[in-house]
Amino acid sequence: MKRLRFALVLIALCLGATGASAQNDAKTGDGAERDRIQAERTAANARYERDAVACHARFAVNDCLDEARARRRERLGDLRRQEISLNDAQRRRKGAAQQQRMDEKAALLSQRQADEARGREKAKPSRDARASRPLGPASASGGASAAVTARQDERLRAAKQAQARQSRAEEAAAQARRQRVYVREAQERKQRILKRQQERTQPPARPLPVPP
Repeated sequence: MKRLRFALVLIALCLGATGASAQNDAKTGDGAERDRIQAERTAANARYERDAVACHARFAVNDCLDEARARRRERLGDLRRQEISLNDAQRRRKGAAQQQRMDEKAALLSQRQADEARGREKAKPSRDARASRPLGPASASGGASAAVTARQDERLRAAKQAQARQSRAEEAAAQARRQRVYVREAQERKQRILKRQQERTQPPARPLPVPP
């Protein structure tokens, strides 16, 4: 029985170490992806600045600027989608790691309960032999063991509920972030359209008066 329990603990430790290693590798990969996205975002903004300077040297300045803005908007939007996908994958990995830890704890608890049940079964003949004897202080050990098991089950249920609440909160936060990005981009598009309309409808400047 002790060997079986030791083997289960060893397996759980190995699984935890493997999960931690995989999570660290994922974090390293995420960091590289985030650096790449930030670098490409910086490059897209720099390219837009160069295009804007070049547009002012052309005849159709507004059309040139619109095209430059459209290219930047498309590139930044694609990078933002990549970033959101990266955040979603990171959140899923974190949830999977938490679930794995809870499963390992549940397996150890189940094995401990099974060991206790087998111990009680082995001790049953002795209890039957002592059934006619007056009860002593040791008779409360079975009730204490049951109370400990009940408390462990309650803690396990509370941990699962907390993990479920955390997952729902993270999903709600991610949805709120996506909504804010959508609203901000919509407002930027509206402002650009209004600006272009104002530029097109603005009357040309009056010529300077001819000196006498």
